Amino acid sequence: MNVQNTLHILVIDEVGTSTVYKPVTYTDFVDVEADKVSIILITSKGAASELDKQRCLEVVELERPTTDGMVEIWAERLDKKHRIDLVYTKQEDIILRAAHIRKMLGHSTGFLRDNAILFRDKFAMKEMASTHDFPVPEFKRVYSPADIIMFTNSYGLPIIVKPTLGSASAGMRVIHTRQDLETYLEKEFYERIDDRGKVMDYSGDLIVEKFLAGCRMYHVNGYAKQGKLEQVWPFEYINTNFEFTMGKAYGNVFIPQTDPRWKKLVEFTQKLLNILPCPQHLMFHLELFEHVSQTGEIEFVLCEIAARRPGGSIALLIDLALGGGGFFPEIEFRLSNGLEPRDHGLKPIDPIQALV
Repeated sequence: MNVQNTLHILVIDEVGTSTVYKPVTYTDFVDVEADKVSIILITSKGAASELDKQRCLEVVELERPTTDGMVEIWAERLDKKHRIDLVYTKQEDIILRAAHIRKMLGHSTGFLRDNAILFRDKFAMKEMASTHDFPVPEFKRVYSPADIIMFTNSYGLPIIVKPTLGSASAGMRVIHTRQDLETYLEKEFYERIDDRGKVMDYSGDLIVEKFLAGCRMYHVNGYAKQGKLEQVWPFEYINTNFEFTMGKAYGNVFIPQTDPRWKKLVEFTQKLLNILPCPQHLMFHLELFEHVSQTGEIEFVLCEIAARRPGGSIALLIDLALGGGGFFPEIEFRLSNGLEPRDHGLKPIDPIQALV
């Protein structure tokens, strides 16, 4: 095959704690001849499958890619050696790095930094959403304890404090009482400050929000092409990932098109995507609160949106909604890279007919 006519996709992955999905063989997701696609893989040490080692243009294994700056060095080397046309990652904590790598490699398309930041920085995404009248909880960027105190003076308790670039529920704190607040500020707020001078102050990498206690919470997962929804899989949480970390049971209930909530969730999802700078091909995981507005109407309030497939058991549940077969990782990979899904005898949810 003429290498110049082949699309070269750099996959940056990290395989850490085992989940319900085992590590994948990325070269199973494409056909070199039919798709005219070749894979270049950067992954965790020992994570590449034997088939990927045989089929990929090149495989690089690093101890922990998410905390190894050699990922960028290798990306530059691999581009010079093989030519990288697309950069793909499903890891939330690599999304921004992948955007910077695209810029480094001279890519003018794909998810670049100024767009990607709005799907990672929780303050930036809420600021963009609120500017365009999408419902959000009250929020403020945090530089010091004074910001949190002023916020509680204005909006009361409870509140939630979390990293602006966090993922899952890492670093989140819900503060219910004044005593909780004082304990948090005394013992936890400055725990990342390093006595040896590595970190001397905070630069606004925390956000405080009004905590919407008692609200139902939903997540909408899907694929948008040029900002328009083409596939969507909404769920209601039975307790969230954050509640799971506090010992509660965790679960999700799939919401079919026959459910009255489906259309409203999809409408709010499309409204948000109309606001955000979406790449040409976007897989996303959106979290929303169900809230009664001041006019008494049910509305959905933005928690956050991520430019990635859902993690953990959610991907498995989507696969079941598609009919089973374990093909969702492949479908997600192909859609993310602009490749038509293969025909596995499954019929993904139709395009959004209810909104046409």
